[in-house]
Amino acid sequence: MTHWMVLHSAMMIAYLAWNPPAPTQPQLILQPSTVNLGLLKVGQVIEQSITVHNPTNAPIHVTQLKSSCGCTRQRMEPSVIPAHGHAQLQLQLNTLSRTAGPQGWRVQLFSDGSPGAALAELLVQAQLEQELVVSPAEFTLYGGTRTTTHRIQIRDLRPQTRLRVVQLESSSPWIKAELLPRQDETDGKTVLIQMTIEGRFDVGLHEERLLIHTDDSHYALLQVPITIHRRGSQRYTSLPAQIDFRSASGSAIAKRMITIRDSQGEPIPITQISSTSKAITAEIIRAEKGYVQIEVKWQAALHTPGQQTLQIHLQNQAKPHVIPMVFD
Repeated sequence: MTHWMVLHSAMMIAYLAWNPPAPTQPQLILQPSTVNLGLLKVGQVIEQSITVHNPTNAPIHVTQLKSSCGCTRQRMEPSVIPAHGHAQLQLQLNTLSRTAGPQGWRVQLFSDGSPGAALAELLVQAQLEQELVVSPAEFTLYGGTRTTTHRIQIRDLRPQTRLRVVQLESSSPWIKAELLPRQDETDGKTVLIQMTIEGRFDVGLHEERLLIHTDDSHYALLQVPITIHRRGSQRYTSLPAQIDFRSASGSAIAKRMITIRDSQGEPIPITQISSTSKAITAEIIRAEKGYVQIEVKWQAALHTPGQQTLQIHLQNQAKPHVIPMVFD
């Protein structure tokens, strides 16, 4: 080794000793970080609350929650965790699309400053047994401009029972369903449902559900996820496409984050944010070229029933950008 290489190596060692590498993105601590749900039946919907702890001396803003499966819904409040503070990660797990045997799910927490590394990761495990077969167990539609019909079949595998559907409802007025006559009356084991999805959704991503109520205590409610990707040439879009307060029924105040994006990457000229509900207030918390982040706050004490929307008024736009809100 030449003298120059020896000197260079020595200088690098000295540099690292006095200037250690900058730490990676601060990590969050989940309590617990692994959940074992034990034995479950395929079709059951499980809800879990996980405590998220920020052990650092600075606040951490969690901007994205990623799941390994579309069968989960996850939400964290508050999204900004103060130094040495806590938040709650609410997880809803729908097992309808899974099969019998050992199953696992993963939820990762990210911030804008950590595109490649998660701040924390939650692992959920369960052993599933299957007594019902729902086919298909979930829907994903692209386009969303045409009215389409779909058939869902529920087959009861239990020898001594006969599942009966008592009510059908959906999370959207544009999704309707009805029971069809049983095709096999010899054993009555098959339930047929016809679902109609109208092509009336706004541009954006819509995560909806068909709710199947039955007379069986083990399967009182089956939820079929429906994801609709409504395409269009709209310049301004929101993510998520609708604001969901359905998991906040027990809270006095709930907050949600939405992002307005400009497909042309220009500053977004928002002149006013309004709502059809007195229980809803909203404010811009971050504005960059091409997108704006808005915090939406719901006060349960002021809530009135009915369909509500948030309107984003834009300069030189005749009509506001409308975002629907859903509640329990």
